[in-house]
Amino acid sequence: MRPAPTAALCAILLLTAAPARADEVIVLRPIVPADFAARLSDRLSREAASRLAAAGLTVRQGADIEVAAQAAAECRDARCLKDRLGATGARLAARIRIEASPAGFVAKLEVASLAAGIAVAAEEADCSGCTAQAAVEVALSLIDGIEIPERDPEPPPESSHPTGSVAPRAAPPRARLEEPALDLRPPPPASRRISKWAWISGAAGLAFVAGGIPLLSMDGDPTCDGPSRSCPEVYDTRSGGWSLVAIGAAGVAAAVVMAIVGAPGEAPAGSEVARVEP
Repeated sequence: MRPAPTAALCAILLLTAAPARADEVIVLRPIVPADFAARLSDRLSREAASRLAAAGLTVRQGADIEVAAQAAAECRDARCLKDRLGATGARLAARIRIEASPAGFVAKLEVASLAAGIAVAAEEADCSGCTAQAAVEVALSLIDGIEIPERDPEPPPESSHPTGSVAPRAAPPRARLEEPALDLRPPPPASRRISKWAWISGAAGLAFVAGGIPLLSMDGDPTCDGPSRSCPEVYDTRSGGWSLVAIGAAGVAAAVVMAIVGAPGEAPAGSEVARVEP
């Protein structure tokens, strides 16, 4: 294997490069599996050049082209080929690639523009069940049907970062933690629901009062009809009447209190008790 060209030799190529011709192409060494026979790789290089010439392209050859092609042997994309071979003045670079697959081989033909740094033509064929010799035949046949545009497409915009470098990522935006606004407005008044115990106490109190009033009115009345001398006994219901009225009044008062503040053990309507889940 010959040594890679030095920086001085590359500079000479840049200074002596001729203007690019529309039909000039540089044929690169093919990329083949590691166990591929050397004679098959040499045949690919030799016959690829002859078939491209038969297709009407001018194949660039010479010591300077051979040195430049060695420098581009490690390239795997059109951008790298542009950087390594653009100084030669040729318009195109062509290379055959044969890759091993579980079923056999896959043959590829790639033609790159050295001015734009992008691929302008590509062909691919699946060679399942093929031997290495048959894969070479399939790969060479791809040249016969290749179509190369007369003009190169516009080159992609130049990146501000050198080839192979990783562009710095923009810092992610910081998350802003917004505190909830403090609501100083008073809460709406909770609707009150009168407890059933208030209703029961009020009803019982009114019943006791209703029962005590007749007893008070009967106090001192004779126990029978007729003259008072024939009924010496009279009703003594004052104490019982006042007792019933007092109990009834207490029940009504308790009902009023429970209606205002709520019954013992009951939460006012509209209120919620927070529960802590385990």
